[in-house]
Amino acid sequence: MKSGKEKPDVSRLKNGIMSQLPDGGLVGPAALLFTATVIGSGLDFLFHVFMARNLDVNSYSELAALMSMLMILSLPMRTVHNIMTRFITQFIARNEPAKISWLMVRMTIITLIISIAFMAVMIILTPFIVELFSLSSPLLVLILAIGVVFKLMWGVFIGVNHAFEMFGWMSIQQVLAAVSKIVVGVIVVLLGYGVGGAFTAAAFAAGTALAIATLPVLKHITKERIPFEMRRVGIYAIPSLVAALSFGTLTNVDLIAVRVFIEGDLAGQFAAASQLSKLLVFIPGAVGTVLFPKVTAAMETGNDPIPIFKKAALWSLLLCGAPTLMIALMPEFVIGTIYGEAYLGAAGVLVILCLAMTLFGLASLFMVFGLATDGNRFIAIIAFFAVIEVVLMSIFNQSIEQLATVILLVSALMATFCLLYLTYAIKSGDGPYWRKHSI
Repeated sequence: MKSGKEKPDVSRLKNGIMSQLPDGGLVGPAALLFTATVIGSGLDFLFHVFMARNLDVNSYSELAALMSMLMILSLPMRTVHNIMTRFITQFIARNEPAKISWLMVRMTIITLIISIAFMAVMIILTPFIVELFSLSSPLLVLILAIGVVFKLMWGVFIGVNHAFEMFGWMSIQQVLAAVSKIVVGVIVVLLGYGVGGAFTAAAFAAGTALAIATLPVLKHITKERIPFEMRRVGIYAIPSLVAALSFGTLTNVDLIAVRVFIEGDLAGQFAAASQLSKLLVFIPGAVGTVLFPKVTAAMETGNDPIPIFKKAALWSLLLCGAPTLMIALMPEFVIGTIYGEAYLGAAGVLVILCLAMTLFGLASLFMVFGLATDGNRFIAIIAFFAVIEVVLMSIFNQSIEQLATVILLVSALMATFCLLYLTYAIKSGDGPYWRKHSI
């Protein structure tokens, strides 16, 4: 900082739509993000319904597998996102704006280099990928690579949005990205471009989210910059990357597995049930988005983060419980009404998957809490069960019912182990965050 100048008040930079809420407010931002999640997820779901009805069942299975590959390959984006959220939240609490600018520039350069290297590798591996997943065109691999690059770069700027608690802006980009996806997707498929057109719409939506996230935070890049020790970022990145890869694998590997192991229309039917059930994961995701900076801020101010976590978990369970119960009571009616009679064969697995995704959603809150508090044992639990799920799916894959049962078993055990460790940690004072608080 230059001498003679008053040190800026970083708290004034928090000028998002939710900035007037009392400190520690969870319900208001969560409600806003939940509304955006409902709208965005609803539009995304309509995208899948349209594609399921306008592509043949096998082509829809190919699209679902591509979407899962896009999600899994983009998982390092969550690490970038978490790094930016965690450290910028700390800089805000400590009133260190120059470090914010420095971190933004450094992470933008690093992520761009990684993105270029990734695209080169994908181009080289195109023949192998096309053969392994029985893709209809090698151009799909290029579209996949472009979508991943957009998502990786988006991680930098959405992380800054998140740290400044720009929940309103984050909600806007979520909705507009979903709108762009369904509009472009419907147009290109109706024009006859099939799976390639539909998947291009997904990459376009990722680019839209990147552009919108960048707008409100670019001004910080040009400000005065003071470096800090990047080794801290490297240390934090390891558990964050493990968490992102593990949870993303847990919730997306099923669509890849069914494409590889199950033949015919059954793969497409399972894909439809899986996409429908995954709507339940987005509900705790909205709550967890608010939970992360709130818990980090509580830690920085010496407050107990557990009450915030308990409130987030309760809201998530309540919001997931109602749709799960409704689907359990009439699965055939739900899947038949949404996707059509061609997908009724997956009605049985839909109930199993809905229960599993509710438990995965709860586990995601433990993961967020661990990332916000350096609680790496939660991350270890989730990573362990991600490996278990992949192993079990490689063994029990003779039917879609077997795959669904594996997912439910893994989700139940993982949520149980996370809860048991949390209970133990509260009672024993175990873990780096418990040393600072009296529970």
